[in-house]
Amino acid sequence: MISATGFHEFAEFTTEDVGTVESGLNSLVLANNLENVLLPINEPVTGKRQSQIETYLKHNQGPGVQHIALKTNDIFSTIRQMRERQELGGFELMRRPSEQYYAELPGRLGDALTPEEYKQIEELGL
Repeated sequence: MISATGFHEFAEFTTEDVGTVESGLNSLVLANNLENVLLPINEPVTGKRQSQIETYLKHNQGPGVQHIALKTNDIFSTIRQMRERQELGGFELMRRPSEQYYAELPGRLGDALTPEEYKQIEELGL
């Protein structure tokens, strides 16, 4: 993967770092030269209960991208653009959280966001 992407090793985690009694995984994180794009490559460990990777593989009937993280200066604009491309085969985003989630969010985050940002979060289903 390193030779295919031109990325370098950024970090490595083993089941001792990120595992639990019930599951574990090994993770190699690759990065581009600017280290603004990170690509974690995870593999399940043996000898434990079903790992989150095995659960994903069974649920999706094979390998794929579980999630990605993006760095953006404007999450609202980025999500709007991603949703516009969703119908073109671009991005499938998570389902919208419950109404209760949005009702409880200001209590959990307080004034970390403006009223307008809370409104946008709910409108975009974040």
